[in-house]
Amino acid sequence: MAMSSKKPDDGSGGIRQRSEEEAAPVGPPNGSADVRRRWLAVIDRVAA
Repeated sequence: MAMSSKKPDDGSGGIRQRSEEEAAPVGPPNGSADVRRRWLAVIDRVAA
């Protein structure tokens, strides 16, 4: 029974963590890309 109980816990936890990790990285990159472009534009203006 201990092994059977460990499998569901590890499985559900792993799936939840993976879904959260996948969902998190997918969102920020788009925002960070826009932020980087804005920063690059500002840096170019300051440097110029």
